[in-house]
Amino acid sequence: MTETTKRNNRLNTIETLALDDEKTLARLAEIQNEAEQANAVIYDVSGIVDENGNLKIDRAETHDLQIIPTFSADESKKLVNVALALTPKFSEVLKSEIGLKYLSDSYFSKVIKRIRDNLRQAIVENKTYSLPLEISDFLTSSRTPSQSAELKRAIAELVKMLVAKFASKYPYAKPLLTAKTMTSALANEAFAKQVYPFLIAKDGNTILQKWLESTKQAFASKGIATAEIDSLLETRLTAELDDSAEDESSLDDLF
Repeated sequence: MTETTKRNNRLNTIETLALDDEKTLARLAEIQNEAEQANAVIYDVSGIVDENGNLKIDRAETHDLQIIPTFSADESKKLVNVALALTPKFSEVLKSEIGLKYLSDSYFSKVIKRIRDNLRQAIVENKTYSLPLEISDFLTSSRTPSQSAELKRAIAELVKMLVAKFASKYPYAKPLLTAKTMTSALANEAFAKQVYPFLIAKDGNTILQKWLESTKQAFASKGIATAEIDSLLETRLTAELDDSAEDESSLDDLF
């Protein structure tokens, strides 16, 4: 493993540093060196370091310093840039009225979406859905059944085929053609049109509805259960864009 690769791995997650920590300046110096070695750019989007290289600590009680790396989308995963940003501490968010409202709205949106998703899946599978009541049940991962291996493979093959077909013609296509994003697009035609404009056919709809229908036929002919595809076909054309889901996706990309 090369030294550059080691440095990239060290910056492979977001780092949160206290502004009044004596180790922060030393870490910033290391990051500067790592960025220079990778020929990457450092963006100080919060003005955290003054012209003399001194760390500004006037917001140390209320804010933390975030180190946010961005890597290239190709196989090299080369460090492209690093952003230095100040963010309010979570404890400060909890003290503010606007922070509490944001968290409340986000929580409500996630909970209702989970209930709807689980109930829809239960109806398709002709099962009884019981709503959990413990706080931990609402805040941990969803109880929605995991995607079947057969559907995962089919989606992976679809993504692979689309990358081969569109990546050279539309440079922005490859980063969007992932199994995770495709799964969301298959569940929501409005989202599919927004994220995959190159898949919109002459009739104004994406090709994903037809793909689901043909995949269902293929599954049925092989004796593979089609409940998951039935669920997608039942609601994908009427599903609305979920703003919270879009926010979450954009944050996933950043983090």
